[in-house]
Amino acid sequence: MHDADKLAMRAKQNERDFEHLVKQNEGFILKCVNAALHKYVTKSDDEYSIALSAFTQAVKDYSEDKGTFLGFASMVIRRRLVDYIRKESRHYVGAHKKVIWKITIMASVRRGW
Repeated sequence: MHDADKLAMRAKQNERDFEHLVKQNEGFILKCVNAALHKYVTKSDDEYSIALSAFTQAVKDYSEDKGTFLGFASMVIRRRLVDYIRKESRHYVGAHKKVIWKITIMASVRRGW
């Protein structure tokens, strides 16, 4: 069992260990976000907040039978970010379709169709 695995197990029960684990792995979390999204993300971006939330969930859900903690956390972060991107893209596409629909209707009205 690696040090991160042991710390993650303790962090479930102890707030101080949890804070230490997060602080120790801020770079890892950013690396996961950058790799998953293929773009540069900072701690002030929404995607980092989502990844931090996913990391917290990974701490809560982690057990030794799930492999290494960092491997498990990486998977949880990546899946949460994919869900976020899918949700955002549906919102964007939906809003885009509404704009096109309004433009089409306005053009039809102007032409007398």
